[in-house]
Amino acid sequence: IIDTTDMEDGSKIEGNISAIVDIGAINIPFEYTIKEDDTKKKIKEINTIIDYYNYFMEDPKMAFELFQNDNFLESKMFEDELSYTVYETLKKSSSKSVACIEFFKAFELDVVDCFVGIDDKIVEHYKNDTIGNIDIADFKENAMYEKLLKEEYKRQEEKENDVQVKDAMYYLEKIKDRDFLDNIVIMCVRNNFSNPIAFKAYEIAANMGANINGIFDKLLLSIPKDYDKKLPMYIYKFYNENKSYTFESKIRLYENIVKVFNPTDDIYKLYKEEINNYALSQIYQNKITESLVTIYDGVLNKDVVNSDNHNNILFLLRSYKIKFKNKNIRSVIIKYKEIENETKYEVINSISYVPIFFDSYEMFFEDVYGVRYYHQDCEMKPLFDKKELENYIIDNYKNKNIIDMTKVIKLKNENEFSSDFEVDEAIDLIEKLNITHMVKENLNKKIINYFFKKSQYGEPIDNKYYSKLRAVDLKELDITEKKQYMKILLIVNDYTTMFKNVIKFTNDIIADEDIERLFLNMITNNLISNEMEFQNEVLSYLKKNNTNVDLINYMTEKYEGSLDNNIIIFRFAKNLNLNLINISKRILELMFITDEVDDIDEVYEAYDSYEHDDKTISMAYLTKKTIEYFLDEKQINQYVFVSLTNYLLNNIDSIQTVPIIYIFAITKYISTLQNLTSNELRRILVKSMEYLIEKDYVFAYFKNINKHLKMPLNIMNKEYIEYHVEKDFVPKVIINLNDNTYKQEFEMTKMYKNIYLKKVTVFKNEVVNYEIMDNDDLSKGILKRGTLTYDENYELEYPKKTKMKSTYDYINDAIENLDKNNIEKLKKLVIEMTIKQEVSDKLFNI
Repeated sequence: IIDTTDMEDGSKIEGNISAIVDIGAINIPFEYTIKEDDTKKKIKEINTIIDYYNYFMEDPKMAFELFQNDNFLESKMFEDELSYTVYETLKKSSSKSVACIEFFKAFELDVVDCFVGIDDKIVEHYKNDTIGNIDIADFKENAMYEKLLKEEYKRQEEKENDVQVKDAMYYLEKIKDRDFLDNIVIMCVRNNFSNPIAFKAYEIAANMGANINGIFDKLLLSIPKDYDKKLPMYIYKFYNENKSYTFESKIRLYENIVKVFNPTDDIYKLYKEEINNYALSQIYQNKITESLVTIYDGVLNKDVVNSDNHNNILFLLRSYKIKFKNKNIRSVIIKYKEIENETKYEVINSISYVPIFFDSYEMFFEDVYGVRYYHQDCEMKPLFDKKELENYIIDNYKNKNIIDMTKVIKLKNENEFSSDFEVDEAIDLIEKLNITHMVKENLNKKIINYFFKKSQYGEPIDNKYYSKLRAVDLKELDITEKKQYMKILLIVNDYTTMFKNVIKFTNDIIADEDIERLFLNMITNNLISNEMEFQNEVLSYLKKNNTNVDLINYMTEKYEGSLDNNIIIFRFAKNLNLNLINISKRILELMFITDEVDDIDEVYEAYDSYEHDDKTISMAYLTKKTIEYFLDEKQINQYVFVSLTNYLLNNIDSIQTVPIIYIFAITKYISTLQNLTSNELRRILVKSMEYLIEKDYVFAYFKNINKHLKMPLNIMNKEYIEYHVEKDFVPKVIINLNDNTYKQEFEMTKMYKNIYLKKVTVFKNEVVNYEIMDNDDLSKGILKRGTLTYDENYELEYPKKTKMKSTYDYINDAIENLDKNNIEKLKKLVIEMTIKQEVSDKLFNI
């Protein structure tokens, strides 16, 4: 898991991946470079709402895509609580176009025209100002009074035009015929009429003493909303004495009593307990209607508040009535800037009752299609004016929601904390409430700052607070608070928690001297639970500050990471003249496993400078270097030949047990020297050449050894075609003499791994041309071309009494005499060679 928190474009992350392979455990190094895409870079460039608005004007399409991007909240623009709250709430809308437009409208900015070509339908709606609205037809005139006076009277809803209702009531009051009025009332009862006009008919008939079955039932149900006149007293008494009527059916009666009577009036006293009981039952269910609001207003006082209903009453006291013109609005959403969650309140008949507890609220609106808005045309007014009762409830009852939220707001607005009590409250609220990350960050900063100052003065931190402090999420802090937090952990010696945060946020959040103290204490106190994780952090630090001897010593002894990192540590230690024996041995072992040997000479030279009994490492090193030199024909460090010389001197008497590649390499090396500078080298050369010649190993460089040690004539009077193949195959050599068209093919002889040789006799005045090819794959063409000529530097060692001329010597003498046109001497030489050499059957088999 790679945590890129707080990392910028171009930052690098290094580490190792441990892997188990056939040869054992190895560590594979990795390095990642953080590269932000263009979208994230643009987000970081937007610091204010005006920056975003200007970008929208410049490139609407890209700006709109930015609005929908999951990383948009990373913009500094959202450090403002209003921006954050509005964006977080509106982005849940089913219409992203509307959400974006409403976001700007929240700041009185207009981007509607920018959506031309992006979402033309939305532009059209906003331009016509009809989005979400349903046209409401005007009420048609309805001669209600005429219908009332006829049997065709039909029930009407309670939406009659006020003028029409007044006209109907006027005609009812004009009726003098008792029978006619009774007939009208009977018709209203039978048809269950309960509107204001029917109520007037019932009221007049009741006052006239009409004895019509059901008239009191219908009268009770048809009392108009907000009826502010007194009913006949006997009606109030009738309903009080008659217990067959339910509370719900008497709601308009209760409303009327509260509205038209004083609490000291007899009727009010008569109904007080009943009204209170009904009101409290509705409050307990959090019910609100216009009629109930009237009743609550008369009921709510200190006497009715108790531990069971104080929350509900506070809910009422903080509620507002919101009336909308837009008939499509179905929900009001309240979002407090301090709290992550939001609350929805239903809109019924274009009215919603919404409690608002704190000034930090933002109000949003949602229509039947799930589209959210920030602005809507509506009327909003509080239901009650009972501030004294509100304060009484808050002071006397533990309303957790209100009190906790009040604490959050208060603590958030404090410049800094001044006591353990405030810190305790803040920590408790962070754990308990679903507060926004912005508020959490605000509180955490103050907590950190408080403990930092406290620890600086040497004051101890109580364990109950410190356990909470350890749980602080550093992601919510800026770099200053992170450093303060780490300092606190260091002061209280909590190295484990401190290191966890170093792992999570890199060691840039701690001062150099502090991180050294951290690392050394973890080593001393054996607090390291994950060696590789710890070592990687130490290495990351050492790459920037590689002067701490104790840390580098630890890494030279313990580091288990990649070869490259081991070499980095090796050089840190080398620069400080520290002991390198263990790390150099570890590096060499890794090199032999991975075959990554670019720095092997430097490391081996350091390793070999210490006394050690591990011959395996030395043998592996010498074997690798001698193979490079002899087989791969690479240049190698002079130190290798010093080590090789020492090894051979120690084993000179049992040279047959020495790896043959060592002997090849040392003799080839000696062949390149102009002079032998020591008797030790001469001794090694003599022993080596005796062994090689005895084993019939012959290579081209043997002729160059002649200057140090006389080589046999059968070596010196030959020229050598030597070829090293990349992969083992048998090459063939094609030879022609003096550019003659006649060519002869020979298979080359394998002398050692991938080294092939062809001995060639070259006489005076001859030029031997050769070409080498792959005998198995001629399509490769000619692999090598060359020329051999007679070796002018070869000095004949005859005539000697004890030595007989070779055929080669005779022929060269003959060629020399041919050059001098000395035919007589040539004849004499041929006769002597034939007699003495007895070569008649093999004269030309040279």
